[in-house]
Amino acid sequence: FVMSARYRGEQDASGRRALTTVCALSGAFVISWIPLMIWTVWNGIDPKTPKGLQMVVMCTVMVNAYCNPILYTLTNKRFGRFVWRLVTCADKSQIFSTAQTNSKGDSSAKKQPESSI
Repeated sequence: FVMSARYRGEQDASGRRALTTVCALSGAFVISWIPLMIWTVWNGIDPKTPKGLQMVVMCTVMVNAYCNPILYTLTNKRFGRFVWRLVTCADKSQIFSTAQTNSKGDSSAKKQPESSI
């Protein structure tokens, strides 16, 4: 089985993009959750830890939930286009269409006729 150089290049680029996304999400996860793990151990050793510190630690965990869509948007062009359409209140038929668009914005799938129900 011999693959063309172009196909291998596309596969490599796709793998690099996926690896970038996974590394960004994993890094954000670790950075967000390590303070909670440290606070949990510290609180187990000394239960008199400041309550203000607990709130700060919980906020870092919550920030992770906000980071994920931002990281996906920055590392995945298709997801970024979808989010942009949502943010700009594009037509619902554009937002949730299953047709793939190429770099010129042309639809590669044939448009289905609308059924009247």
